[in-house]
Parts: sequence; C-alpha cells; structure tokens
Amino acid sequence: MTNEVLEKIRRIISTASLTESEVQHLFTLSRKLIERLPKGTAEQFALLKFYCDWTVHSQIDRSAEGALVIEKLHSIVNAHMERRRDNATIPADLSAALSLNAIHTQLNDLLHLFDPEFSIDYIQWRRIVAQLLEVITHSPLTIAGTKKALMRVRERILATPIKGRAILEQVAIVKLPRSTFYPQTLRNDAVLCIELTLSDTNKIIAPLVG
Repeated sequence: MTNEVLEKIRRIISTASLTESEVQHLFTLSRKLIERLPKGTAEQFALLKFYCDWTVHSQIDRSAEGALVIEKLHSIVNAHMERRRDNATIPADLSAALSLNAIHTQLNDLLHLFDPEFSIDYIQWRRIVAQLLEVITHSPLTIAGTKKALMRVRERILATPIKGRAILEQVAIVKLPRSTFYPQTLRNDAVLCIELTLSDTNKIIAPLVG
C-alpha cells in the first residue's frame, strides 16, 4: 500500500503542468504517509500535516500549527508597526511566515523515511507551491475552540496587541487585480496576496513574494 502511495506521488510531481486537483491529491497522499508513522515520528511533520488539512477545508480554526502561523504573522505586523521597521520588507516577511520552504523540507524528510532515494527538487516544488496557494485561496485561517494549545497561543497574541488596540484575527490567501499594487501596469491578471484581518476590522494586504 505504501509503495502505491509513493508511486502516485511520483506520477503527480512528474506531470509537466500541475493542476490544483493534482496538488490537492499530493497533500492528501502525504497525509496518508504521515498517518502510517508512529506518533512520536508523525509529530515531526506537524506543519506539513497542517497544510494537508488546509488544502481540503474551506476554513481552519482548530489547528495548533495554524495558530502558530497566526502568532508569527501577528508578531511580524507588531514589529513593523511598533518598531517602525521598513514597511517595504513586510510582503517578504509575511510571505516567509507561511513557511513554504519548511513544508518542502518536511515533505522530503517524509518521503525519505519511505524511500531514501525519493525527493522533490526545487523546480518541482515551485510548481507545487504555485498550485498549493491557489488551492488554499479564500480558505481563512483563524483560532477558535478551547484546546489548551490554542488557548495558550491566543493568550500570547492578546498580551501583545498591535499598537495597543488590535490583534490579528484571521489570515487568508486572496487574489486581487495586479493594478491594486502596480497602478501603471498594463497587465490585467490577478496577484496572490496574504490578507490579515485585525480585530478592529482593519485589513493588511500584501502581495506574496518569493
């Protein structure tokens, strides 16, 4: 059964032009591999498992790993607002907080456990990421529920409000017209962006980079 899953993953990543459904299937197959690991080993792939969940849900609100992503983004916004860091770097900082490179590493580490010779190279990963972001577009990430891990993250966020008045409530990947950020452009395509909704209803939107 494991060999069959690995073979399906090989077929997907060897496809010349990946689709959203193929990438969604890739993450579903990856989750199957994680579920076959002992609990202690599976915990090493918590971030990858979170993204596996994100690809199949219309929203995520009870994920401990997802909550940590929100906390990281909250801290980045706080750093820019409170310490007056150069706002020109905020798109790159927010994009990096999604930890896409870490997912690549975890996915390869997972594959190596089942086949030491099997890995996804950088070029293949960039094609996967392009469709992964499309899959999770408009699937908001929030914190809800009463699990201790979630409550602890929520409490840390509440303790450090942005400008002393607001916290990050929701994260989403959205698509906006390119002219939103580049008014002089002649292109009319859409740009993938990260959208942060604060508790005071203000929004921070930045194009994804990297």
